[in-house]
Amino acid sequence: MTGLTGLTSLTGRTGPISQSQQTKQTSAARRSIRPTRPVGPARPVRPARPVRPVGPVRPIRPIRPMRPVRPA
Repeated sequence: MTGLTGLTSLTGRTGPISQSQQTKQTSAARRSIRPTRPVGPARPVRPARPVRPVGPVRPIRPIRPMRPVRPA
C-alpha cells in the first residue's frame, strides 16, 4: 500500500507541473509564431522589380516568314 500511495503522490506532483510547463511552452511557441506569421502577408506579394522570364525575352534570330530552306 505504501508503494501505491507513493505512486499516487508522485503522479499528483508531476501532473500539474508538467501541465503548467506545457501551457508555458505552448504560449511561448504561440508568441514566437505570431510575430513571424504576419511578416509574410504584410510584405508585398509582387517583388519591387518587374518579374521577367528567365532567358532571352526576344528570340535571338530575327523574325522572318517561314520559307523552305533550299541550298543556293
